[in-house]
Amino acid sequence: MDETVIQWSADEVTAIRDQLARMLRHPLFAQSERQSRFLKYVVEETVTGAGRRLNQFVLGVEVFDRDQRFDPAIDSIVRVEAGRLRAKLREYYDEFGQDDPVVIELPKGTYAMAVQFGSIGAAPDHPGRGVTDRQIPPAKPVVAVLPFENLSGDQEQEYFTSGVAEDLITELSRVSGLRVISRQSSVTFKGKSATVQQVCEELRADYVVEGSVRKVGARVRISTQLVDGRTGQDRWAQRYDRELLDIFSVQDEVVQKITAALQINLSPAEETRFGRKGTDNLEAYDCVLRGVEYFRSFRKQDLFQARALLRHAIRLDPGYAEAYAALARVLVYEWIVGLSENRETALTEAVALSLRAVELDPGSALTHSTLGWTYLWLNEYDKANSEGEAAIKLDQSSSFALEWMAMCRAWAGQTGEAMQLVERALRLNPMEPYYFARGLTYYVMGRLDEAIELLEKGARKSPWFLPARLYLASSYGLLGRESDGRKHVAEILRINPDYGMAAEGDRRIRDPELGKRFSDSLRRLGLP
Repeated sequence: MDETVIQWSADEVTAIRDQLARMLRHPLFAQSERQSRFLKYVVEETVTGAGRRLNQFVLGVEVFDRDQRFDPAIDSIVRVEAGRLRAKLREYYDEFGQDDPVVIELPKGTYAMAVQFGSIGAAPDHPGRGVTDRQIPPAKPVVAVLPFENLSGDQEQEYFTSGVAEDLITELSRVSGLRVISRQSSVTFKGKSATVQQVCEELRADYVVEGSVRKVGARVRISTQLVDGRTGQDRWAQRYDRELLDIFSVQDEVVQKITAALQINLSPAEETRFGRKGTDNLEAYDCVLRGVEYFRSFRKQDLFQARALLRHAIRLDPGYAEAYAALARVLVYEWIVGLSENRETALTEAVALSLRAVELDPGSALTHSTLGWTYLWLNEYDKANSEGEAAIKLDQSSSFALEWMAMCRAWAGQTGEAMQLVERALRLNPMEPYYFARGLTYYVMGRLDEAIELLEKGARKSPWFLPARLYLASSYGLLGRESDGRKHVAEILRINPDYGMAAEGDRRIRDPELGKRFSDSLRRLGLP
């Protein structure tokens, strides 16, 4: 079946946004801040092709200021406000907007807007416009792997339990007959009481994989099941009680059982890939799990800890591709934010590590994406693009590869392509808003108010992620809001008191004039 996102022409997008502005000026909406914010948000998300990700959780957090603990089953604010918005739209068009050139509606059963061009009652110029990909059944089964429950009785083993589930996501993503929801979306259900049907509705999935891990000494017990999102019934379930060293074969078997239960035909290459894990060294595996967990915080001390653990993993198993790729990502990020052990050699080492990772696992989207990401920061743009495209070809379910390529395209000024890549990532990862990738794209487009709105949310979500602060400070500076910009400069210097890349600017911005505006705006705000 067709999964294509319905695209509007530039003229149509302009007409939709003009209509939105017309409606927001009308007293019916102008006197209701909450409804205006709701309407603006869902229209913009739909127009940019991100309508599929609109669900109760996303709207509760991003429009109605609920925190990450928001549970739509308990708090009905989104359903209530959606009903009010539908009524307000009907009132507007019944009483005031009969002759408006664009009709914006919020159909029941969806939070993506539907749009018709032409007056009410007339046949739309483009039948089906505004009925986004959210309403088109996917061609492949969509599987969400929920965070596994840690039954070890030791909270410090949480990283191990999370790693088991994440490895399943990685391996299932390699199966061409499946679409797999990314970790960032699945993890939002950690610790929440939700039915399988609710999970599938929120994530737009057909099936859920859930389970538990109990690690005691040298043994591990893994229970897992594949559940049908429509019926809530198990399609397959199994409990494994094995030696800890057998965990890799257990993960392979789970993937094989799931694909068999869903009647997925594996290609010869996919069949031969089972049984080939990145490492057989349990200690190296453990170091990578912990190192990646530390890296995700972006804190200075955690980055150092991640680097040490990943170097140790490579010493334990010099053939472990994921360890090389993970260490390369840490070194590149430390270089970006000015925390490298040796700034002169950091990127050179990162390239060597990335090349070794690709050599060890040439069929991995992760290794190719990491190599492309490293080439980008060396201004090797052709090589960066080539590796990014190879990663997406290898694994079209890799939201990491799609997000990275979106940023690469944005820095190159190819903002339309950047948005399309983010849209694809959003379909795979509907609960992850991609604040930085989208905010960066809007920054390059010159839509600074929209960039600020997204980047501010990103900064609240990941307060130690320094790049978001840089683009926020610059955006505020370019808009003349220097006091706001200086607040983020202060945060940058709190994260790294020795940060001093403003004079160099962001070399990834291919437009020299925009690159100069970026660096000049930061210098004016006092960033050394």
